[in-house]
Amino acid sequence: MLCLFLTLLVELFNGGESARYARFQENYVPAIGDFATNGNVVYLGAKSKILKLHFARREFVAQFEVLSSKCPLGDDSCSDYTQHVILADGRIFGAEQDKVCVTCGTHGGRPRCVIRDLGLLNVIREVRPLQFASAAHPGLTSLAEVHDNAFYYTSYVTNDTSHPILGMYSQHKQLTTKLDDKWFNNAQFVSVIPIDRHLYVFYKELTFDYPSPILTSRVARVCLTDPGGNKLLLHKHFRTFTKATISCTSPSTMSGVPDYSYNFIDGVAMPHDSLTDPSRADRMMYAIFSNIPNGPCSASAVCAYNVADVHSNFTSDKFVRLDHGTTTQHTVSSVNSESCEQPRSLYDAHKYNFLRDPVKHTHDGPLNTAQCRRYTAIAADRINGIDVLFIATDDMTFIKMAVNGGVAYQVDSFRVRKETNPITKIVVAPNANYVLASGPDYLLRIPISQCKRFNDCNSCVASRDPYCGWCPTYNSCVATVSCPKPVTNYLEEFETANMCYHYQKLNNNNTRRVKKIKRRKRRK
Repeated sequence: MLCLFLTLLVELFNGGESARYARFQENYVPAIGDFATNGNVVYLGAKSKILKLHFARREFVAQFEVLSSKCPLGDDSCSDYTQHVILADGRIFGAEQDKVCVTCGTHGGRPRCVIRDLGLLNVIREVRPLQFASAAHPGLTSLAEVHDNAFYYTSYVTNDTSHPILGMYSQHKQLTTKLDDKWFNNAQFVSVIPIDRHLYVFYKELTFDYPSPILTSRVARVCLTDPGGNKLLLHKHFRTFTKATISCTSPSTMSGVPDYSYNFIDGVAMPHDSLTDPSRADRMMYAIFSNIPNGPCSASAVCAYNVADVHSNFTSDKFVRLDHGTTTQHTVSSVNSESCEQPRSLYDAHKYNFLRDPVKHTHDGPLNTAQCRRYTAIAADRINGIDVLFIATDDMTFIKMAVNGGVAYQVDSFRVRKETNPITKIVVAPNANYVLASGPDYLLRIPISQCKRFNDCNSCVASRDPYCGWCPTYNSCVATVSCPKPVTNYLEEFETANMCYHYQKLNNNNTRRVKKIKRRKRRK
């Protein structure tokens, strides 16, 4: 193992008196694939290297391991790609460790998943998920998620053609989707999210419902307790797999003009608090869409979906099947959200999986739209009962947006001026005051809030930042979680001036000029 120290490069973009982000890059890393966080540690996959980054305050101290490998005899073009970096319970993979680092990708031109310890990233063992094949082609995407004692992954089985699949690996069983265009048709995977008792997969795929093939946004679902089929039908395949179209449209304001559709889903996010609290009825997931994938002026939108409505949509018994260019509708039993242990019949699961009704957004239209700008990544957090979205754009703008009562408003935005390639992944670091954002060759640490930029109560409250509030104890604008007393924060039903009148009066009575006048009066 080759251990070296990374060179820390910190680029400060000043907005007022505070730094907007810190940038970390190592010159020998040609490409960043995926990363996972564990407290103050980041495990980073960078093509043929696995990096472990430790940071305290504003500094990274890092060591990395070069994965040396040999290409097959006579093949000098193959290379190593690390595409999945997941922290998981080692017992899922038969390891003794409670927590391990799972890295999947190609090694010497062949698919490989490796279990590593969290210390020096030493190899514990190698695992081979069913039909797993990592996509080294830059146009293909792969995702992974660990939940409920199982490892879920999306990948591509590459023989003469590429077949996208969803797979599940555990000690007891392995399942995948069928190599069938009716299950996944040239899919481009976007996100994998476990919600309650189900795993949701968001992706784009080709559909032949039109005169010519067109890329359409889809969402698929399987039960986390999927029993699979038997040796006659769906052997080692998912039994509860169903899928539906997911839509994001702006209502038309002109009679006779159809609604404007954003057809291409580019990212999905859900606050961690919403994932861990299924009892709430107002849980939302957020997705970014575009109308032209790679056009010169691609419009974008953010749509919100109520989790309960999405669950309900997948209990429908109305299915559609495409046979030799003919679309037929069928009414067959679906998967009951409350009883995954009693799934559909094997015949229905084998033949019918496409739901007729699309998954629609909760509000009348998108929460936010943008012209000639494409949203490239999204993450979500929840603070003080308000959902906060972190969005990156193709022109290297980072946006913080709050969603309160179904209404979205922009809290902050700035340009990441030193980069040329857009941000592709954003992660809200748990129990920390920053988010991590990565691009093809860089990693950014962006503060989740910068309350100290606001010098008085009026500007603090008027910022409408859910993370910030005016603290009477410190008489300053601070993070709401760090004030020992209730803070003054933005409320729609009150004017900022009225909310801050008391504190503003105290500030005015303690200026240098006022203090000087008071001293003169006392002398007289």
